[in-house]
Amino acid sequence: MAKFDVLDEVIINAKPDIVYKAILSGAFRGTGADFKLLEGSNSYQLGALTEITLPGRFPVKFTIKTVEIKENELWRTQYVGGAFRGEGLWRLEPIDGNTKVSYHWRARPSGLLSRFLATFINIPKHHSATMKKAFASLNDYINKQDVK
Repeated sequence: MAKFDVLDEVIINAKPDIVYKAILSGAFRGTGADFKLLEGSNSYQLGALTEITLPGRFPVKFTIKTVEIKENELWRTQYVGGAFRGEGLWRLEPIDGNTKVSYHWRARPSGLLSRFLATFINIPKHHSATMKKAFASLNDYINKQDVK
C-alpha cells in the first residue's frame, strides 16, 4: 500500500504570532477548499473534528482531528476519516523577523477508490500543489491585513 511522506515549506514575511493568528482567522479559505466543523467550537482546539473538501475534477474529502496545538509554534492533526489516514503537522519557526512555515504530511490512502487512484496519480505532487495554494492564501491574507 502506498504511503506518503511529504514536507512543504515557505518563508512568510511576518512574525510567527502574526502567521498563527492568520491561520486561526481562516487564511486558508482563499484556497477554494470547503471547511466544515463537525465537532468543537473551532478547528484549532484539542479534539476538534473538521471535514475538508478539496475542489477539483475528483473532489477529495477527509476529516482531521486536532491532537496537539502550541500557540505560535505548531498544530498537529490526525487524518481520521475520508480519503486518507495519517498525520499532518504545521510548524512555525522564527527566522530573522520572518516565519518558516512547514507542513509535514504522513499518510496513506484509505478506502478502495483512494487506494486505486494512488496507483495512477502522483498524490505527493498534488499534495504539494495544494500546499502551495495554501501558503499563497496565507501570505495574501497577511498582506491584506497589513499587520506585519
